[in-house]
Amino acid sequence: MTRASGLSFLLSLAAAAYVCSAEEVVLDFENAVPLLADGQANRVAQWEEKGVVFTLAHEPKQTKGKGMLMFFTHLATGHKGIVSAMATESIPVRATFPKPVSSVTISFWGSTGTPALLEAFNASGSVVDRASVPSVPGRKAPGDSVPFFTMTVKGSIAYIQFSGPREGEYLAADEVRFTPLAEDVVRKNSVQASGAPTRTCKIRLLSHHGHTGEVFRWARRTGDHEARDVRRHQERGAIGFRRIIVAQGLSTCCSRT
Repeated sequence: MTRASGLSFLLSLAAAAYVCSAEEVVLDFENAVPLLADGQANRVAQWEEKGVVFTLAHEPKQTKGKGMLMFFTHLATGHKGIVSAMATESIPVRATFPKPVSSVTISFWGSTGTPALLEAFNASGSVVDRASVPSVPGRKAPGDSVPFFTMTVKGSIAYIQFSGPREGEYLAADEVRFTPLAEDVVRKNSVQASGAPTRTCKIRLLSHHGHTGEVFRWARRTGDHEARDVRRHQERGAIGFRRIIVAQGLSTCCSRT
């Protein structure tokens, strides 16, 4: 492999990483305080962790009290989990993300026999995915610890809600893992929400001599063919660029002419 082709290959890898990378974010509630100094449960109206805001989906309808959350401790592991504090009224717990995400996986534990439902909603409030179990797993023997289980939802997700417990039951979220949507998908969804059809892809330009690379996004709207550059890096002395379409699960839509 020549020096030029080797550098071109490295630039290709760097551009691919830029296009496709989306790091998973993990929330574990380990900074929460389940009990106050007086031994009473620590009830909060909302909990925020890494920009994700947890609240109840709505205020109580059976009482005039404010909807509250609280934290349970998993006895066998010491893990902390977030739950609804409304013991006599079943209200879903909502988690709202600072930016849209593509996947959410939650580890739960709960009362034996409790049904569990995880729903994902887009920015318009429509359900985009659901996962459920008719009954959460329980101990197989009296000395066993309460088991964890996971559910996953996918889509363009603005917020999720989990629910299921009946009066006297609980469902605790132990760990929340989510993957942010790539910026170009967010832009695409924003344009589509405004009613303007769009197709989006990324184009990587590489020098024939491997001296430099340029990465930008080409967003084309039907009718006006609008192009938007969102990132550009170029070193001096680059000549003879060639064009390479980088596909990332979207329709390869265009090449720049």
